[in-house]
Amino acid sequence: MSPSSGGDKSSKKHDRVARLKAAVRDYGSIVIVFHVGIALTSLGFFYTLVASNVDVVSVLQYFNISLGSAQSSVETASTFAVAYAVHKIFAPVRIGITLSCAPLIVRSLRARGILKTPLLGLNMT
Repeated sequence: MSPSSGGDKSSKKHDRVARLKAAVRDYGSIVIVFHVGIALTSLGFFYTLVASNVDVVSVLQYFNISLGSAQSSVETASTFAVAYAVHKIFAPVRIGITLSCAPLIVRSLRARGILKTPLLGLNMT
């Protein structure tokens, strides 16, 4: 692993977080509510998989996702702990879905008159 690849990974994570913060700034509470809703659905989905004795390690390996040293801990961890770990692995997917859907949701709510169009040029500092 080259030194630049570690920094590149960190910058990609920082970029995702910055984009999520920008979406919250631009679209407000819609982003937060949507993202929390997706997160709860994701956690519930993965909990159901683990509780149903689905071999999540094999499923993750099928998708080329490695648990590394945590793989041995999966067998002794609680159902919730395993579900939460898998849920955290899929955080970039959830963020991507939020960033993709938030503008569409806001546009739809504004078109229906449910959400007001922001006043441009208003300095709220």
